[in-house]
Amino acid sequence: MGEFLGLGSSLKDSTVLEDAKPAEGSGGELFIKVIGAALIRDTEALGKMDPYFQITYNGEVYKTKVISEGGKNPQWNESFDIEIKSLQDEIKFTVYDEDSMTNDLVGERLFKVRSICQAALTQRTIPLIYQGKRSGDVSIETSFVPEAERKVLYELPSKAPLPDNELFEQ
Repeated sequence: MGEFLGLGSSLKDSTVLEDAKPAEGSGGELFIKVIGAALIRDTEALGKMDPYFQITYNGEVYKTKVISEGGKNPQWNESFDIEIKSLQDEIKFTVYDEDSMTNDLVGERLFKVRSICQAALTQRTIPLIYQGKRSGDVSIETSFVPEAERKVLYELPSKAPLPDNELFEQ
């Protein structure tokens, strides 16, 4: 079974991240592009849902825009950069239907952040759960830069000295 933690579900995650090779180390920067969703659960009796996607990590909340009348196939195409403290932390993905009184939960998924922290740009589908049943899938792209690599990238000198040869003499 994959790295996902069930939300009261017996749904197996073998089709999602079974082949993923998590990054090593303690933290870094996770880039997530939320592409869209194919939702099964519809919270609206009349009309279409107004869905948005939410990421919760380490007390921080990242939200996409609400897709008015987005229905069961919203397309967000929004990106987030998340500072990861530990690959052992949990991250939660949630889709809500925005309503005037209260937002309705469409589905959610809680899992170890390490399961989506691969260095290469990776597109994947994450199944969402509502009350123990699959409520849809969300499509994302992720890439991860470990802390050690970020330090190397950010510590490069901003002005490199010019080479000492006749091509650059004036």
